[in-house]
Amino acid sequence: LDRAKMNRAIHLTRPEPTVEDLKDTAMGIITSHHSSSSLRSLAEAYHRVYHAQTNADFFGLRDYYHLIKYLHRNLQNTMTPELLESVVCRNFGGIPSELVKILDEFFSRVGLTRPKKTDKSLPSSSLSTISDKPHVICM
Repeated sequence: LDRAKMNRAIHLTRPEPTVEDLKDTAMGIITSHHSSSSLRSLAEAYHRVYHAQTNADFFGLRDYYHLIKYLHRNLQNTMTPELLESVVCRNFGGIPSELVKILDEFFSRVGLTRPKKTDKSLPSSSLSTISDKPHVICM
């Protein structure tokens, strides 16, 4: 770019998606036999989590989209409590102090009962995928 064009920028403003927008996007991502009611439940849960978070915009659409994609890849016939817990912890486990509230929101909206565990930390499968990889920083 020359000096005259270096100070130009584009500002893109999008309105916040509604629950219906989130459900429609999830149906577009999945494009299979999953019922729209279960996708609506997930959209409602995400919408409530998004508006209730203490750190504004810590969780965003990217987390919701990855949740839907992960479910699509790993869902066999029906959603199990273990799968839902795994996918929520994987995509919304960034603030451990809020994880229990987030899990409760998703489970109550979807209509499943949370699996009973003695500790309320991330599932071991999520931790093993993080800790098994060496961390390398290149500068």
